[in-house]
Amino acid sequence: MRSPVKYRMLGVVCALSMVMLQGCWPSGGENGASSSQSAPEPSPSPSETTGARTKVPASAYLTEAKILWQGPGNFTDDSTTLAGVPEGLLISNAGGDEAGLSLHAWEDGSGKWRIPVDEGSGGFGFLLQKEYYEDTVPAGHIPVTVPLTRNRVEQQIRDAKDGALLGRAVLGRHGAVLEAGSGALYVAGSDDSGAYGLSRFESLAASSPQWTGALNAGQLATNSRVLEREGRAEFCEFNRLGQEGLCTVSVSLSDGSPADWLPAGSRFLRIGEKKLVIDEGGSYTLLDGAGKKLWFRESGKVEWAHHVADSVILGGKDLVWRVDLDSGDPQWQETWGEGSELAEIDGKVIVVRTHEMLQTAVLDVTTGRPSFTSHGETPAPAAIMLTADGRLVVAGQGTGESGLYAAAIKPGTEQYLWQAWYSGYEEVMALSGHLVLRSQTGFAVLG
Repeated sequence: MRSPVKYRMLGVVCALSMVMLQGCWPSGGENGASSSQSAPEPSPSPSETTGARTKVPASAYLTEAKILWQGPGNFTDDSTTLAGVPEGLLISNAGGDEAGLSLHAWEDGSGKWRIPVDEGSGGFGFLLQKEYYEDTVPAGHIPVTVPLTRNRVEQQIRDAKDGALLGRAVLGRHGAVLEAGSGALYVAGSDDSGAYGLSRFESLAASSPQWTGALNAGQLATNSRVLEREGRAEFCEFNRLGQEGLCTVSVSLSDGSPADWLPAGSRFLRIGEKKLVIDEGGSYTLLDGAGKKLWFRESGKVEWAHHVADSVILGGKDLVWRVDLDSGDPQWQETWGEGSELAEIDGKVIVVRTHEMLQTAVLDVTTGRPSFTSHGETPAPAAIMLTADGRLVVAGQGTGESGLYAAAIKPGTEQYLWQAWYSGYEEVMALSGHLVLRSQTGFAVLG
């Protein structure tokens, strides 16, 4: 499937497509931290199985989290923004002597590289996202946003080793650039008429898109990750525990043609070769690998869904139920769905509920009746991380004037592995498997 594409040269390889993409993938010099950066070799294709993205290592936060290092920042007007990648903490400052983008080691804050704001962004500054940041591109690459006008931004991809510019695309503020594990780039956005589109570049070195096709508005969630499997590119959401959930886009890798089995506005849950397609009203249909309908059922609105422990579990505002894949009938139905997130660790399904307060449980998928354990009377935590060995690391606001807290919990038990309190900070973030505290004038990294 192809749409008209216009091209123009801007001194390096550039392209302008129907999605308002101005892709500039440098073949030589650039204006970042390095002037000799070649396109990376494509990485191996990701696994074609569903499941969880890489979780926090089992070695993380085994003992009480202590402040490793601190740094200044202006967070009152978002002049300073933070984001995390496996290689370190990204810090963007819009003004002052430190204006620019820099990467600092997680363990001690030592600077790895810095790009002055005038060199790397033309004086516009850099914006960094907080959540799910490292999942939009593979390891070793960093996505950075440069605001150009009220409605236009430049999305950059930089090398985590030295900050070198690998590629950039100009698009609307509601656009997105995602990189697959294969090295292919997917650029989504809208043109001046409001029409949405999606382009695929085979690599950062590509001079033009492999294909450009239509995309329904609202199909890309902010926490989407592109997965290439079974000859298709699928854009899927992951929850805070790292578990894959519903997917919103499925297009052919070869020509970008959309799946004829996925109606506009619908989402789907991949179950091996099968797909459970859920429409906007909540009705769902199970399809086999060839797209043949196996059964259809009507239900209430579905807000989340997971394939965990050989079970398909759907959740709405209140209700949660397990679906029998042979018949489509509910095997059980319970009322703990609101504020709940699920993840599978070593065959066990862990439930974390943050409705009003923190509760955890290990779910018996045969009955659907978790024995929730409440963890204190503090408000629900703002930061949640699940380690590879099944520990839950949480942090948030304490009660009264007690400040921020962090703790490690064994889900489903009252056991606190450790708990600590931190004064002088007002917000906590989970960034690439690390806890970062923030006040109006600075931040601290916990480890």
